[in-house]
Amino acid sequence: MTPVVQPTVLLVDDVEIDVRRYFRALSVVNTYKVKIARSVDEALVFAEENKIDAAILDLKMPPGRLGDIETNYGEETGYALASKLIETNKNIGIIILSHVEAGNDLESAIRAKLNIRDVLLKLDTKPIDLIRSLDSIFGRRSMTPTLFIVHGHDRDLIEFIQDVVTNELKWDKPIVLDEQAGGGLTIIEKFEKFASSAEGVIVLLTPDDVGASSKDLTAQQFRARQNVFFELGYFYGKFRRQSGRVFLIKKGVMEIPSDLSGVVYVDVDNIISARTVIVRELQHAFRALGF
Repeated sequence: MTPVVQPTVLLVDDVEIDVRRYFRALSVVNTYKVKIARSVDEALVFAEENKIDAAILDLKMPPGRLGDIETNYGEETGYALASKLIETNKNIGIIILSHVEAGNDLESAIRAKLNIRDVLLKLDTKPIDLIRSLDSIFGRRSMTPTLFIVHGHDRDLIEFIQDVVTNELKWDKPIVLDEQAGGGLTIIEKFEKFASSAEGVIVLLTPDDVGASSKDLTAQQFRARQNVFFELGYFYGKFRRQSGRVFLIKKGVMEIPSDLSGVVYVDVDNIISARTVIVRELQHAFRALGF
């Protein structure tokens, strides 16, 4: 399948609790443009008006305008709908979600005909399993979360965090913006490009700058760099503060903005204990997604 920057995925399911569960997981990852259809007819209308790169289809649904015969009276609606979607895009990747398991012979025949890339049992499928199945369609890796490091001038701390993530957690190396190719993009365009793929962020608060109120220029204090707080605000907006995906790590004595008063952060002045805390907190935050 030809790579797509942010593929459009249509999630079709008439069970609201399943829709919410899988949509929430896909939204957190933020890799796919997910659209929801709660009926066959709604899905067909969307497909007629939009290009769909992949579809996640419930197997048993009311047949809608597909009719009883074509859908085996609603028992195989997902298969019938897959057939219709392929007419709009022959390269579309199909994932079937079901409460029942298809027979091996039937499943093999249907997969070959309808470009079905995976059949997942709802009771056994965690949100991360669905994400990994989608990633396999587009040739992407999703075995570990993608982390972004917001930082100032402290290269030693950056390398320490990279070591914790890659060697302790065995996750992929976090994104550090100045290590990525710019491709002619402006700084803000480059930041948006790489930040959009992040599933979590580690913000390093280090005393790189000095500042003071204009009312008392003698009361200078160490501060983190301005770009650090700008990018922190971006990620708070992206993930929300209570998502557990924004990690603040502080080193040294510095002024903390009043807006961050009461926010918990990890102090790395004690490197040994900080390593343990960072590993624990990262594991806890991403366990819900199955990492």
